[in-house]
Amino acid sequence: SCAAGLSHRLRRTHRRRRRRRHREARVRVHAIAMHAPEPPAAGGRHGSRRAQKRQGEVDLPRRSDAFEAYYLAQKLVPEEEWSHFLEVMRRPMPLVVRINRTKASWVDLQSSFAADARWQALPWFSNAWKIQHEDYDDGLRVQCSALNKAYAL
Repeated sequence: SCAAGLSHRLRRTHRRRRRRRHREARVRVHAIAMHAPEPPAAGGRHGSRRAQKRQGEVDLPRRSDAFEAYYLAQKLVPEEEWSHFLEVMRRPMPLVVRINRTKASWVDLQSSFAADARWQALPWFSNAWKIQHEDYDDGLRVQCSALNKAYAL
């Protein structure tokens, strides 16, 4: 009897948390659609540590002599194209997200991404969207992080 009451309370708590995460994800979906900046998270489980780390981030060097020597020796690219190859390798890649279609609000999320001109649908994968590195600002990073934590992405 005591064990049954405990498991009932745990299930109820889990349901409440799941509903709260779903509600929060819907609010963030609406914020993405309206291009509204998201207020910073209130510390959360890892929020404050990650925010501090992000403020102190440094750009990693986009040049490595060991990398260049190794791949030059492999002769994967003709030597006359080597400088162009390195230039392309140093460019930042676009960010790609996939919408989780098992969530109830996936259609709303899909339409929110479609309404935002910064996101481009991937033609070869119907639920995936990409954004260029330059357009992925801190506000959008916070929103995508929240959607990811809610298992919507």
